[in-house]
Amino acid sequence: MDQAQLENLEKKLGSLETEVFKLRSELERAKRGAGAPVQAIAQPAAKAVATAEQTRPAAAPLSTPKATPSAAAPAEGDSFSWEWLIGGNIIGKIGIVTLIVSTALFMVYALDQGWLSEWVRLLMLQAAFGALGFLSYRLYKKEYRYIPEILAITALAANTIAIYSAHFIYHFLSRSETMAMMFFLMALSLAFARRIRSTALAVILFAGFFALPVIHSTGVNEPVAYCTYLFAVNALFFLLQQFRQSPQAMWVILAGNALSIFGWVGTYNQYALTAVVFCALTLAMLLYTAHTAEWAEKIRDFFHPASVISLNVVYAAMISSVLSANKDFTREIYAIAVLCQAALNLVVLQFAAARRYHLSAASLIVLLLLATGIATLIDGPAQRLSIAVLLTAALYFSGRANDSLLYFGAIIANGINLISLFSSLSHSRDAWFLLNFQAVGFFFYAAASIWLRAKSIWPLQFNFGPVLTGVALLTSFVGIISELQRIVTGKDARLLMVTLVFAAYALVLLFTGFKYRKVWFRQAGLFFMGLAIAKFYLVDIWQWDKSIRILAGIIMGGGLVLVSFYYEKFRSKFKELGLVLLIGGAVLSGGSVEAAEKFKPNRFKFVKDLQLASDSVGENRYGRVLVDAELYRTAGENDLRLVYDGKLIPYARQTYKTGEDRKVEKEIPVSSLLTSVDGENNSIFVFENKDRVRANNLKLSFKEADFSREVQIYHRPGKFDTKNLVKTQTITKKAGKPEQHTIDFEQLSGEIQVHIRNDDDEPLTLAQFITVSDKEYLAFRIPEKFSSEKKTLQLYYGAEYAQKPRYDINDAVAGGTEYAEFSLATGKPNPAFKLTLFDPPYSIWLFRVVFWLLLLLIAWQMYAVYRREKLQAGSH
Repeated sequence: MDQAQLENLEKKLGSLETEVFKLRSELERAKRGAGAPVQAIAQPAAKAVATAEQTRPAAAPLSTPKATPSAAAPAEGDSFSWEWLIGGNIIGKIGIVTLIVSTALFMVYALDQGWLSEWVRLLMLQAAFGALGFLSYRLYKKEYRYIPEILAITALAANTIAIYSAHFIYHFLSRSETMAMMFFLMALSLAFARRIRSTALAVILFAGFFALPVIHSTGVNEPVAYCTYLFAVNALFFLLQQFRQSPQAMWVILAGNALSIFGWVGTYNQYALTAVVFCALTLAMLLYTAHTAEWAEKIRDFFHPASVISLNVVYAAMISSVLSANKDFTREIYAIAVLCQAALNLVVLQFAAARRYHLSAASLIVLLLLATGIATLIDGPAQRLSIAVLLTAALYFSGRANDSLLYFGAIIANGINLISLFSSLSHSRDAWFLLNFQAVGFFFYAAASIWLRAKSIWPLQFNFGPVLTGVALLTSFVGIISELQRIVTGKDARLLMVTLVFAAYALVLLFTGFKYRKVWFRQAGLFFMGLAIAKFYLVDIWQWDKSIRILAGIIMGGGLVLVSFYYEKFRSKFKELGLVLLIGGAVLSGGSVEAAEKFKPNRFKFVKDLQLASDSVGENRYGRVLVDAELYRTAGENDLRLVYDGKLIPYARQTYKTGEDRKVEKEIPVSSLLTSVDGENNSIFVFENKDRVRANNLKLSFKEADFSREVQIYHRPGKFDTKNLVKTQTITKKAGKPEQHTIDFEQLSGEIQVHIRNDDDEPLTLAQFITVSDKEYLAFRIPEKFSSEKKTLQLYYGAEYAQKPRYDINDAVAGGTEYAEFSLATGKPNPAFKLTLFDPPYSIWLFRVVFWLLLLLIAWQMYAVYRREKLQAGSH
């Protein structure tokens, strides 16, 4: 077959690509079902190839053994499946992750900026959950493959963000209610994942099941409840496996169990019989799954024994870690470790020999020697350009002569030369015909690669077309960048130029690939799009403002999902896309409008007027007022708002350091503390400090009359921060004296944990818990048009669900600042206090009702669909 006939055949095969693309989603769905549908669906593809055979020229049969359509088509299909995986699936998943992270950042940013009401943000996320879930199922019914899965994951993320925002950020929901909501949400989502046959969503949900107790942990050790919950999750997995007999999810469950147990033992260092029983029961269930699962024929001989060995090894390690907390089990632990090592060696000895390398030793030696010589002898861009010409000529002649060894040698040598050219990149201004030698070298490689690709110059048994195409793209890109780096001198402009070149390549290649149905153009476009995204969002935007970063993340996530959608539909049917954009536009537009009023006085129960101690403020630009004992008892750090003429006045808290009456106390009910006794018989008392009381002293009273114990004070600033040891002290009580024990430490705000080492004694019974704080000033900048006669400075407090304000005045107030002194009047009820339906706690109930109604509605719809399909199947 001559060159013209080959080109004609290539064009005809290219015209069949659209039909093959449409059949891809049907093939993917059929593979999950019975074998018969797969064969039935595969017939059109066979007919398409047969059509190409019939339309070949008359002279073609003489050359059929050298290049047949049946040999060319599978190569195209294999290449296309990789593109399908990346463009239609992975790109969409990356976009979803980006959208989730950006949405979470947006929630935090909106909180900082005071945008909208919290109930509006939460209900918007709930609405997005319902709409995206409905759209996901609708697209699944229309036989989409990837987009329903992507939308379902996004819907789950939206509702998860809403629930955890209501708990962690706004403190609307209790810990138990939050966990219950998340559990039911994930259970329903798991049923939905099985409905749309989404493996990725199911894996995410199982990871979420294991993460739930970790996220909601308070440092209180409850091994029975914890291991019972994990066993319930494993039992749920076991029951689901009996329906599908799929072994893949077993590895997720194995990893989840291992991380949970290791984390639990590492955190609490406790030997507990409950954990040992849990390990034994879950090992039995997973071993049953490994033995009975439907392993694929090609991997059964490896993964069946490997899964059994892996399960035993991991669970032996889990049990040994549990037993390691008890020193009496040292020999047993050692024996288990030896057995685990033996199992691992068995795996290595049994399966390592299956790998083979098929490159001959002679070729390898020649190529290594050639590469070493090139790297040692050649130096300078001009010399490298000369060597590139010689090596390219060697490629040409060896390809024409079908000499594989020489061709490979020339390729490796060219690679070494190209790498050395990369290593010599600089901003040198040495030009040759307006270009520097570096750019000339890269442009030569680009032109040579395109020429070799166009002429198909390579040994007959190989296909170096994609490699040469990649080299042409890479070298042309680097050549352009090297010239831009030489011409453009600004650092920021240079960084952005690289990203723009990446984006330009991606757009041109994707457009060309879709327009002319060229697979490798689209693949190259995906590659450059990935580079542009990574460069822009990992390097460039971090030099900009936070709001720009969030906006860029949302745009990137939406853009990637759009690309995935475009791949799935291949330029047809965009009705659903309009709905997606409408939902996204509603969410983004709703979140981009700043609320007219950031301060809501109707949520604060009490108010105090500030009275000026002197006749006027004089020349002072700053004022201060002493926080009295009433505020310490009835308010926290979160719900103090200083207001003048309806506008918030930023303030800073400063310690009151003079005078005898410098301390103020606040008693915390013992019943409100989280209490526990860990595996080492340590009593743990956790003061969550939701009002963020600023304390530097604790007063503790115990019912016992005689004891001597070591007390450790830990501080955890935030929910996901690690606890830090701030004080260790020994307390002693004899014959009931002293009645109180005082523990001093540096002033802090956040969660406070008291750990008491009981050793072999009975745990102490806490009778009284008092926090002690230094009195503080509120220092603030006096408003420019301040007049105590016309308007009064007021301090609002008593808002249960208020968030801690974040002001930058701490950095503005310098030492030695002169203040105008103010005093606080007696507190009085706020006449504007009036909670509406959209204020906590009523808005919390609104959120609860919407959440549970949505879940019930989705569950009811899923049951109705399931019942209808079951009846239809029975009628047939």
